[in-house]
Amino acid sequence: MVNEKDYYLGIESGSRTVVLLADPDGFTIGRGIGGASAYSLVGREECNQILFQAILAAFASAGFKTRDILASEGTLPLVKTVCIGMRGVERPKDEATVRRILTEFNLGDNAQIKVTSEARVVLEAGIPDGIGVAVLAGEVGLTFGQGPGSKTAQAAGNGYLLGDEGSSHYLGLQVVKAVLRAADGRGSATALTELVAREWKIDPNRPDLVEKHAYDLLNGLGTGGNKATLITTVATFKQTLALLAPGLERLAAKGDEVAGQILDGCAEEVAQAVQAVIKKSGLDTLPAPTPLVLSGSILLSSAGELKQRLLARLPDVAEPVLVLEAAEGALKLALAQ
Repeated sequence: MVNEKDYYLGIESGSRTVVLLADPDGFTIGRGIGGASAYSLVGREECNQILFQAILAAFASAGFKTRDILASEGTLPLVKTVCIGMRGVERPKDEATVRRILTEFNLGDNAQIKVTSEARVVLEAGIPDGIGVAVLAGEVGLTFGQGPGSKTAQAAGNGYLLGDEGSSHYLGLQVVKAVLRAADGRGSATALTELVAREWKIDPNRPDLVEKHAYDLLNGLGTGGNKATLITTVATFKQTLALLAPGLERLAAKGDEVAGQILDGCAEEVAQAVQAVIKKSGLDTLPAPTPLVLSGSILLSSAGELKQRLLARLPDVAEPVLVLEAAEGALKLALAQ
């Protein structure tokens, strides 16, 4: 591998890490992957380690001898620009933290570092000019838009307590609430009861165990535990709820009324977020239908129930583009002059 060139890195950092390495002509020549690296999810130290290993893996897959680089503590080969799209990066303080992490990687004194949000790189990955709306519905639920003059807006994505409408854990929480309502007579009977009982391995006739299990997941919050413990506790809570989302979609597809109502309610929330972002970013001034990008495990699921309900509520948007790898958008921004 000849390395007398400037190389570019595009990084997707969220519940997984994907690093794409490109040559000056924009051709992707290397790819590295890793686990969750967003520092809001895993903390700064683990974020640092996972990002660096994924970057090294991208160079290694392109034929570079990264072992020699590590041994010499040298600069990574001629990186001109790195762009990272990280979950949770919406404020200048967040950007500064991520920038400091990347400067520790020996990218070179002249390397340009671009820091933006996960939602922004999803949008860039799906739309050539980056003008439109991106909806993320999976491990996070949020809507991001960029309109004329690079005016941006975001809706939802306020975390698991304040509003991640469209996320898998948000849907899982609605499932648990519906099961408890059905148990005490406030809601209709639903096959969701058997779903929760099966997933959580509890007696379907003991709604008190549903409540207990949900609260037990949050043991450790507010007890003076260290930050790593709290991060792990929240992650476990969200992941356990998220596992209910695929079953919810399957039951809705089979005609379970309560499951369908949950997805309809979620679709309405996400549609309102899309409309709000279109207005706030100035996309409503465009003559053509608003470009739309969809990403995340819920919107890309094989069942497609939430996607179907969402698009039915958005008749004025263009045919959606599906994005599987946000790192492509980060690399696109890295290559942009």
